[in-house]
Amino acid sequence: MGINSPKKTLKQSWPVRFRRMIGLYAFFYATMHLTVYIVLDLSLSWEALIDEVPKSPYILLGIFTYLLLIPLAFTSTKAMQKYLGKRWIQLHRLVYVANISAVIHYLWLVKSDISDPLLYASIIFILLSARIFSYLKRKSASSKRPHNIVKT
Repeated sequence: MGINSPKKTLKQSWPVRFRRMIGLYAFFYATMHLTVYIVLDLSLSWEALIDEVPKSPYILLGIFTYLLLIPLAFTSTKAMQKYLGKRWIQLHRLVYVANISAVIHYLWLVKSDISDPLLYASIIFILLSARIFSYLKRKSASSKRPHNIVKT
């Protein structure tokens, strides 16, 4: 399993079945969010987008986040997981960067009431802290084990 799998943490296997679906839903949501912005807000004007980006860094961060989600969505199948092997795991670690940049995008986007972005930031912080804690705990445990024992 991964660094700190939900199966081990919660002593339940059902959360693992929803990871891919949640990730693909996030990609679908981001796609709809970008589509609505381009179609409704910009009226399909690429010139308006190019004009808007320097004035609004949150748009650039949103595009960056979306670009991170594209390879994650397209490599989310079991076949791609098998094809990429360990590289799949390395690639899908981009989800951590995507989570953080999405929350920052939301924080920068909101002008007045930042309670929702802060709620999402808190959830991401708690989940990522649990991952980091578990990783450090495993790393510490593995460094205490003797590695080169020669049996005689």
